[in-house]
Amino acid sequence: MRTCQHCGIDKELGEFSKGVKICLPCVTLKYKGKSRYIDMPESERTIACAKCETPFVKGQPSQKFCSRDCSRTFAYKSTLEVKIGSFTIFNRDNFTCLYCGRSSVADSVKLTLDHVIAVLNGGRDIAGNLVTCCQPCNNEKLARPIHNLEMVQNEISKRNKLVGLSDDKGIKMPERRHVLKLVK
Repeated sequence: MRTCQHCGIDKELGEFSKGVKICLPCVTLKYKGKSRYIDMPESERTIACAKCETPFVKGQPSQKFCSRDCSRTFAYKSTLEVKIGSFTIFNRDNFTCLYCGRSSVADSVKLTLDHVIAVLNGGRDIAGNLVTCCQPCNNEKLARPIHNLEMVQNEISKRNKLVGLSDDKGIKMPERRHVLKLVK
């Protein structure tokens, strides 16, 4: 038995290279550039798991989870959150045009998503800037600002709170094929 000078663990002689006082796993770590991190005391490497918040000692600098189970469920949940799309807005607005009140079910109108503040004017693809809108209202509005902007934004915020959406939540929009520029 011999004690490794790097990790301090007693190991069999076969686990050491000839004439070296560091065990083979520590030599491998040292040559991969991870020796400084492993040399840190456990107290400095102890963090909380990103999912379950259980404290654990990191083995690698990039490690964020205490187990593979936490890593898998966290990654799965994250991808679900990213894929919130236009259906979320249609559902929030009960498949009804916010401007005129017509419904795709009762009135057989085609519904679209409308940016309250148009993309041309700096509007973003977020839940607080998107509304369900029938095709005629959307064609009439185009990129023009609406006259009752504050009232519409308050209504959107109220509806977002009811369904548990943040006003700043990004919404995955279909790819824009073209953007019209209005000439003054």
